Order: sequence, then structure tokens, then C-alpha cells
Amino acid sequence: MKKIWMIALLLLLTIQIGCQSEDVATDIVDENEINLEEEVTEEVTEEENTLPKVKIDVEILNFRSLPSAEAEKLGEVYQGCVYEILKTEEVEKADKTEIWYLIKVGDEVGWVAGWYTVETDETPKDFLVKDLSYDFQEFYNVGDALRLPEEENMVILLNDEPVEENFVFSKAGMYEAKLQYTDGLGRIAESVKIDIQVIDDLTFRIYKHFSDDEPEERVVKLDELKFTGKIIIDDGIWYECESLLYKGYIKPDHGLYPISEVNEIGIVTTNEVILGDYVFQTDGSENCLHLENENAEHTFIHLKSGKIIEWSYAYEIKNEDQLLLYMLPVHFHQANKQKTESFALYDFASESCDQLFATDDSFAYLEVLEDGTYRSGRISKDPWYSTNHSISNEIVDVKNIDGHWQLAILSTPIVKEDKIFNVYSDLNTSKLVGEYKPSKVANIESMDIYDIVDEELVMWFKITLPDGGYGYAYRPRWNYEESSILITKDFYLKLENDEMVKFEGEYDGYFLVRDLTEAFTPMNAYAVTRSYEGSSTLVYAKKDGVVIKEFSDTTIYTFPTSEKLLFEQWGYGEPYLKIQIFDISSDQFVEEFNYESDKASISILDIIDDEHINFTIESDKSYPASLEFINGEWAVISEFE
Repeated sequence: MKKIWMIALLLLLTIQIGCQSEDVATDIVDENEINLEEEVTEEVTEEENTLPKVKIDVEILNFRSLPSAEAEKLGEVYQGCVYEILKTEEVEKADKTEIWYLIKVGDEVGWVAGWYTVETDETPKDFLVKDLSYDFQEFYNVGDALRLPEEENMVILLNDEPVEENFVFSKAGMYEAKLQYTDGLGRIAESVKIDIQVIDDLTFRIYKHFSDDEPEERVVKLDELKFTGKIIIDDGIWYECESLLYKGYIKPDHGLYPISEVNEIGIVTTNEVILGDYVFQTDGSENCLHLENENAEHTFIHLKSGKIIEWSYAYEIKNEDQLLLYMLPVHFHQANKQKTESFALYDFASESCDQLFATDDSFAYLEVLEDGTYRSGRISKDPWYSTNHSISNEIVDVKNIDGHWQLAILSTPIVKEDKIFNVYSDLNTSKLVGEYKPSKVANIESMDIYDIVDEELVMWFKITLPDGGYGYAYRPRWNYEESSILITKDFYLKLENDEMVKFEGEYDGYFLVRDLTEAFTPMNAYAVTRSYEGSSTLVYAKKDGVVIKEFSDTTIYTFPTSEKLLFEQWGYGEPYLKIQIFDISSDQFVEEFNYESDKASISILDIIDDEHINFTIESDKSYPASLEFINGEWAVISEFE
């Protein structure tokens, strides 16, 4: 069976640990919400390109009929979308002023909560995120019916024409099939196209050898053939097969027959033979054979030249005949153990499968623009200014400029200040070697060692000095780096006795993504969150490396000034919420508050100050709620029971 799986937005792989409910639009409203009933149909008279623009800064944000969290929900907008602001509305609340923006999404005009957006100069863009899936057979016979998707507003397109109810294949051949979904705002999401084959007593002529000019005279039907699993590449693709009377090769004129298993590939032009257990993939270009083994390793063979490209990470076949090979953060650990380019672009349409562009940069995500440009977030290779574990990336384009593919930096958060730092003789601060600037040392090398110094999470580096000697220096996170560090390779936590706790890859060689936060540094402890089908967090004491607390599927919040932590735990599938507050000032977990419910979940939580927390409880509807410290005790204030 073939299965289409697609999210109709090419994202990168950003790994977040947190709670996301069904109505993550998180626009909070209290009982005193002002119900603005003015119409939102007035025309925009400003000239084109003069309107201010905003970019959605949360994963999913509700799009409403009025500037109120209680107004009718028209739909959803998604992180990264950019819209022109048609109007701004300020709504006064008891403790704050809410900013709402009027925008146009698809065919509708409505409002979004402005505090979940950021100002931008980017070109407006709108897209629909939709998970599209459907099972197609590997081939159909003439006369077979094609069932329609069960989901409303979803259709199947065959050769770009919608399939009607009671559709039956009436003609043999190859068809391009894809799914199309239209939401209530008129936006359209489409899956990738796949080829499906319809046969009608499909027949072949067998050649005794793939180099023969004439085939055997007898015509053989498909059901009489048995494929051996061997493929020959010589001016196209030949399949070795046998019937009751013949053994030889066929070269189908109708396209690539979807053989499910391949164990040998012979390439005549280069006189190479590839052995192994592969699955024949049909998502490639007509100029390329794509095979995948049981370890999800890909082999691409260019049919014209016989060139072999092997790859173990992410790939895309884009812009018709371009093969893009790239790595996301989850692949870094594997890549560190071998020498490989992390981004390479090949041209299948060329005679020799030319490489258009290549770099060993690391990227956090990938997006293909309408003009064929590849946009990504490049993770800096300068370890001192941006550790390659941190999600502090430069926005870059790989694009064709006058026939040459080049990389251009669009924006960067990295600030390279040549500040003085201390260099020590060892991985501690007991013996100072001297003071240096980054520009004055020979080399700075990341050691993947993390430490707590003065209640701050820091990273250690090996410094090669101008005279050829070396020492060690540490730095904290820069203010443009994330509050926690996303780590996708081996690393170490340093203990008080200078021993190390090592974290290595797991799960059959695939590295387990980890998140390292400094929330627990006031109690001289590290917190490492492992993400794999949920999340699990272990808190290690720096003193001896002993695990002092373990919890799962939890978001951790710090308070503005007090040494307290709030744990928000969520459930999967079923409604569940749990809020705990711990005092960690004594280097112990002292529970101050515990609130739990299996009838609701939380869509957002915001710590206003040390004694006031706002959140929204999601049940039969959204209930604004607060957690307040009153008369020495924490109390939940909400209409939810």
C-alpha cells in the first residue's frame, strides 16, 4: 500500500516541550470583557505595501469575529504566517490593556490577539497547516472504484481533476494523485503528488538480456511474471523476472513498476553492483531511482550517469528535478561521527547529476519559497558566540543568482562583542592563566561540558593561546540565546569533584533530543529533559550527580524574584491538568501548592509576579483563572468547578 502523509507546511524541526491544548490560541479574557460589536467589513483605503505587518509567534492562534476571546472562532492561523494590520483595537481590562489586530485570512476578515504576534517587515504570507493522509493501492485494475476521503472538505485529485462520488477507473495508465483540503476560510492545503498505476491485462515482452535489440516473441501477462528483486540500470531501468517459459528482463514502457522489494542493483555505466535489502520508492524523479533500506538509509541512483548518492537524513525532491539533502538538529549527533555535508543540492536533469550547492552548515528547519529559493535557519558554527546546540539561528537563503547557487544571510541574532574573558589552567576557577579577547586567541573549541558557576548555567571551552599553549574558559548563555539549551549530541555535566556525568545517544543509534535548563541552578542542580514520545525530566544534584527528582510531561516555570518553581503537567488524549509550586531556596523540593483535575486542561499559563499567576482552564468552554498568594496561602480563583 502507498500512504500519503503530509503536513501542508514545510517546517523544520523545532522541538518544544510544553503544553498545547486544542484551543491553544491562548487569548485570555475575564468576566469584564468588553463586547465590541462594531462591524469589521470596512474597506482598507491605504496604498499597497504601506500597512504595518505582524507575524504569528505561537504555534496556533485563534482567528475571531470580534476582538474578544469569547467571540466566535472563525478559524486558526499558524506560526510564521505574516499579515497586514487592517485595524488595531485596544481593550481595557482590570489589570492590563489587550491589543487586538484586524487581519484578512483567506476570504474572511477577523481579529487575532496582538500579544501573540511580533512586528515584521516580511512579505505577507498565509498558509494552512493540515495533516493529510490516505491509503492508495500500489496499482488498480480497470473497473476498480476509488473510495472518497471520509473527512469533510477533503477531495482526491487525479491528474488535477477532482474525483466524483462512485468514481471507477475506466482507462489504463499512470495517474498523478494527491489530496486537497479547503478550510472554512477558503484556504487550500495539498499533499505531495504520487503516481498510481491502473492496468488492463498489462503485458510485457521479455528480453533474454537487457542489451538485446529484440525481445522474445511471446507476450507475457503481469500475473504470469515473477520478479527476482534484481534491477539493471542501462539507458533506463530493467527488471529481472521469470515466467514459466522464459527468464530475462523487461523494460516497461508505461513507467516504473512499483516493485516492493529489491536486493541487487547493477549499474552498467559505472560497472557497479549494489547488494542489500531495499524498498523501491516511487516519490523520485523520472531521472532517478530511489531505494530505502530497513535503517531508513536512502540510495539515489542517477539514471543517465549511474551516479550513486547515499544519504541517511532528511531529503526532498523539489523544483521538479532537484534533490535536496539536508540535516535537522536531531541528526547532528549521527553526523558528528562521520564526515558529511549537511546541505547538498543536486540537479537530476543534468547529464552527470551536477551538484548545484553544498555546505557543512547545520540548519534548524527548511522552507521552499515559491520562486524555488530554499530558506532555512542556519545554526552558527562559531562556538563562542552561538553554541551549535542552541536555537539561535541566522535566517539564510540558498538561491539561484545569475545561474549560480549561493547562500545569502537575511538576518542574524548573533552579536559578536569582543569582550574580555578569563582563561584558567583547568576546568575550574582555582588558577587563572590570564585575560583574553576572542579575537586575540588562536582557537576556541567547544567541549560540550556544562557547569554551574555562581548559580548560572555555563559552558566550558578549550582555548588555544597565541603562544601555542592552551587553557579553559567558560561563558553563560548570551541574551539572544534561548532560556534553555537544546542539545542533540553527546554532552557532559560537571560535578563538584570535577567528575562528569556523560549523556550519550540512545534508541538504536538515534540521539534522544534533550533540553537543558537553568531553572534549578539556585539549588545547585541540573535539569535534563529527554524528548521521546513525550518528555521525561531528571534533576541531578551537582554535588554528586544523584537524581533528586524525576517527572514527566511537565513544563517548568520560574518566578521573577523568588526561588520557587511552578510545574505544569499535562495529559495526552484525555483532559488532565496538574499545577505544583515548589520552594527550592533550601536546596530541597518543598511543595507549597498542588492543584489537579482530570476534567480539564490548561491552554496557557503566565506568571505575572511572585504572587499572581494567570491561566486558562479548558473544559466545556474556556474559563479564565488565576492563582494568587493570599494570606500566606495559594488559592485558585475561577468559575470552573
